[in-house]
Amino acid sequence: MGRFPKWWAVLLGVALPFSLSHAQEVRDLTVTARLQEDGSARITQVWEVSVPASTGWTEWYIPVSNLGKMEVSDLRVSEDDQAFTPDSPWDIHRSLAGKAGRCGIVDKGSSGVELCWGIGSYGDHVWKMEYTVTGVVKAMQDFDALHFQFVNDELAAAPQHVKVTLLNDTGSEPWTSDNTLVWAFGFEGEVNLVDGAVVAESSEPFRRASSVILLCRFEKDLFTPSMTDDRPFEQVRKRAFKGSTYAKDQAGDKAMRFLMGLLAVLTVLLFAGLLLGLLWVWIATKLGYKY
Repeated sequence: MGRFPKWWAVLLGVALPFSLSHAQEVRDLTVTARLQEDGSARITQVWEVSVPASTGWTEWYIPVSNLGKMEVSDLRVSEDDQAFTPDSPWDIHRSLAGKAGRCGIVDKGSSGVELCWGIGSYGDHVWKMEYTVTGVVKAMQDFDALHFQFVNDELAAAPQHVKVTLLNDTGSEPWTSDNTLVWAFGFEGEVNLVDGAVVAESSEPFRRASSVILLCRFEKDLFTPSMTDDRPFEQVRKRAFKGSTYAKDQAGDKAMRFLMGLLAVLTVLLFAGLLLGLLWVWIATKLGYKY
């Protein structure tokens, strides 16, 4: 997110990120991703924020990591319908005024990229940021799948509210529960298919460790992905579920199924015992025994 002058880092050391996290505010973050037929996504983020002068920050930046072979391009930023000027390469050492009205991408190598733009002035802002990512949807052995982090964890200021929407720009048939399954990770809230769109929305303010990761399984023929993943989807799903509430729910379901099965067996045994007892009484009666 924001960067600050180097002398502040020397003065305040490692305590600075924690103090800044309380100095600024992200009131709302809205993310919209339009998925294309080739599996790429045009992602738009709208940030409603407040940046006090006490932060000393000169820019806002968003890390995009775990890209693998995916590529990020065509960064655009605007505020009040005023488009920012793209800068390449982005110079993180410029002043507040030098970065005002400008945006750029910092290549972090294997760590991914940072999408950056100048704060311009302190106070309240509503920034609109757009970029394109290739290979968000990949062709797998049995399905096509999306597994992507749309909102990072460890943000300097945790958003109070987040909403992420995936829209179908493929021109293919609408997404329904018959051809699309969705899961979300990293936050308190819900994810649903709503009128052919995937909608994930928080129900509680984010914590520092919160994020938004979406996993979607699409039936074949909804996309023609340009990138492939040779694994079966189940392998990706199991890995994504590990340590999540979905795994806990599944464990609870298995325990419940075991208990229900055990109860059914006990019921059958009890009923069988009752029948055998009645049969023995009938046989004994016929043989002349009295009770």
